[in-house]
Amino acid sequence: SIIKTRTQGFRVSTFRNQEVHKYYNHLQSVMRSIDSSGTYGDLFAKPEIDAMAVGETEIEWTCSSSSKAVHFSQLSDVEKNRIEKSVSDAYARIEAYIAENRTKSGKNRDYAQFLSIVGKRPDPNQIWVVNGKPIIVQWGFVDENGLMGSSGIYSDWDSFIKDIRKAEPEKPKEEPVKVVEEPAKSENMNEAVVAVP
Repeated sequence: SIIKTRTQGFRVSTFRNQEVHKYYNHLQSVMRSIDSSGTYGDLFAKPEIDAMAVGETEIEWTCSSSSKAVHFSQLSDVEKNRIEKSVSDAYARIEAYIAENRTKSGKNRDYAQFLSIVGKRPDPNQIWVVNGKPIIVQWGFVDENGLMGSSGIYSDWDSFIKDIRKAEPEKPKEEPVKVVEEPAKSENMNEAVVAVP
């Protein structure tokens, strides 16, 4: 298991009146056709469909590897750049496939239409890394604004952030300096006084 995410506040995208996650095996097939080397075989984490019963508020995401998953935010700057490039390359291939096949007939067109729904570029909160490769969770969900991803997708997000945030020493509070200005004196109360520094 990589992580559990919330489904509250999100709606599931559909393809031909079915929730997109039900086509996970088809998604894997089209990703293999996009890249036969298997580089992107786990790009989209597997949702545990059985956990998506009516009324459920969480979904568990898994992948083929049992290695530890590391969240994108925990990577070094060098690793972040490498993973960003890997994700960008993967989505460039997906977008090229969509552009090439959306006007064709048969299975290729179906896959292109399906990818145009689920193949939205993720935000960093959705990216995990397993064995040096990026894995996207919470794909196929959109928030109330119609956007993919959200800082609140994780069921234990608050504690997760607390664990990864670097402890910073608290800065002492600076007391504001109060400046009391005495009114300038003038023999004539109606005369304006200009203070010259």
